[in-house]
Amino acid sequence: MGVQIEPNVSNVFAAPALIYVAPYGTAFPALTAKPAASDWATAGFRRIGYTEAGMDLTVTPETYDVKADESITALDVKIKGLKVEAKTTLMEANLENLEIAVGMSKLTNPGTGIKTLKIGSANVLQYFALGMQGGGPGGADARVFQMFRTNVTSAATISQKRADTSKVPCNFNCLADSAQSTLADVAVVTDFNAGS
Repeated sequence: MGVQIEPNVSNVFAAPALIYVAPYGTAFPALTAKPAASDWATAGFRRIGYTEAGMDLTVTPETYDVKADESITALDVKIKGLKVEAKTTLMEANLENLEIAVGMSKLTNPGTGIKTLKIGSANVLQYFALGMQGGGPGGADARVFQMFRTNVTSAATISQKRADTSKVPCNFNCLADSAQSTLADVAVVTDFNAGS
């Protein structure tokens, strides 16, 4: 673990996040250097466009206390579960984004200028590879999030009204991916040009 010797004001701020999505199993861009937008596209990811406030990754361990009758405090705390969620609000409510945000939906595009989003019980729940890239501590430095296997099971409201933008809340469940190391089978965060 690195030691921060002096405070650095540039570590306080981060740039907007760019969010990318691809079908589950799609390999992420090689992270030997900070990826460019073309690296994400070449790997098979598409950017989901504008968001209301970037993305929040929330990691919540589920724990239980180990207690003994002879002690009034817990002897230990054990982990019995881990919940990881990536939350965002999509500002571009096109059908491609709605297919991501709405569970049990399927987009059809016959190439005739007509697209249809079908929501129904016969559709399967889709799984995605989810990536995010934005400024990390240090301002110009880049931080990349890789979430290997996600789905969306939260409620989705599709608004069609004049008074407001057509924004769509989207909560990705980040699930374990057996193809990854158990040390990093849910998510990985990488900083490039990381300073103190």
